Amino acid sequence: MSALKPAIILVSILLVLAGCSVDSTEEKEDSNKEQLPKVDASKFRKYQGDGFTIQLLKEMSINTGVVVTLLEADYLPKEYHLEVKAYPNRLVLSEPSCPKDPKKQLEWFAKTESNSTISKARNVKAEKLVKTMVDDQPSFKRTINGVNYGLPKRKTVFLRYYQTKNAFVRIAAWTTSENAEAFEPLAQYMGMTLKIN
Repeated sequence: MSALKPAIILVSILLVLAGCSVDSTEEKEDSNKEQLPKVDASKFRKYQGDGFTIQLLKEMSINTGVVVTLLEADYLPKEYHLEVKAYPNRLVLSEPSCPKDPKKQLEWFAKTESNSTISKARNVKAEKLVKTMVDDQPSFKRTINGVNYGLPKRKTVFLRYYQTKNAFVRIAAWTTSENAEAFEPLAQYMGMTLKIN
């Protein structure tokens, strides 16, 4: 009986290892698939801009943008802010540090832009940049918390990045840190519903 013990242990280990072997790339892709947050959709309205649509919080007032700004919207009583910018491909791809590999360009853009946002604040706490899939479209997101120079309150900024056929898109939604928990699902919902025509 004692001679069988090592064989039984070995077979048990092999069965456990066989059960654990899963295709890690398939599992990784599924874990990055992002679902819309559960929010009251009646609090949003569809906004049709020049070449894009987005579900916008109804209370936000709209300011039309200049140059690469597609949309600026605010709800001042709660200090909710949203900004959508599109950087034309020629502008981004002409940067010397932009990778030539198209598969790496969106991540480079997201890192560069989010690091630029971090550099404009002090006492910063930043989450790492996370790649997600929104409706089968690659996206990167990052949350940053810090104090902007000249402004007394801590801000939480929810950033999201996409790449379209003609542009790299940056969505920034921000509020005061005390409003961040309530605003986060609203900000993520707006950012995930952006459609570039």
